[in-house]
Amino acid sequence: MRSARKGRISFIIPAYNEETFIKKTIVDLEEYFKDQNIEIIVSADGSTDSTCDIVNSLARTYKNISLLKSATRLGKGGGLKNGFKHSSGELIVFADGDSSASPHEIAKLISHTERFDVVIGSRGLKDSELVIRQPPLREFSGKMFRLLVRLLFNLPFADTQCGYKVFKRNALEKTMNSLINNSWSFDVELLYKIKMAGFSIKEIPIRWANSKKTHLNLFSDSLKMFSDVIKLRLSYLGNRHKYGILK
Repeated sequence: MRSARKGRISFIIPAYNEETFIKKTIVDLEEYFKDQNIEIIVSADGSTDSTCDIVNSLARTYKNISLLKSATRLGKGGGLKNGFKHSSGELIVFADGDSSASPHEIAKLISHTERFDVVIGSRGLKDSELVIRQPPLREFSGKMFRLLVRLLFNLPFADTQCGYKVFKRNALEKTMNSLINNSWSFDVELLYKIKMAGFSIKEIPIRWANSKKTHLNLFSDSLKMFSDVIKLRLSYLGNRHKYGILK
């Protein structure tokens, strides 16, 4: 793992077949944060389209871009873990590759790190602004998932799954290596570990637009999400001494 560089912000973008949006996502970040010390790490998770070619082309213009390629699917969590290992920022930003939130929204999250260790964007708070909403069944499935997460893990958040999160580096250094899930429940486990480790977490409303392009199948992926979070909870119940934080 690389050592942190003072004042640097690392943006980690997990990307699976994001050729439609990845250029806009990166260029928007570069332009908005051009006066700050940033690096952008794209963790391409088994992409079979031109995502990697686009990122490599941008890296010839912007020297602070790194591409991490995986021939096989690592899962969202696996891609983010790999990105963190190669990062050098004091602040770590998780960002989606489909431009569903603007750099201005990310900057709002970053501004709260003066008072909190972790700041997460939320689509589920009263003041959240959903410019383009998900289909009704997707939204309903998301609400049920949040209820299940609250029941199983006692996490008091309206939205654990939003892809925009900002971390002080030490919050991830203390928790990331011990995570056991790389799939749907990655965000849930990470926030649970961070909360149990005593770090402060702030959830703030975000302006967000659903991407019409999706890799998800509503029925099968919803079942996977629910079963995944239940399996995660059972894993902790069966290994309470090994993981050491179950309460």
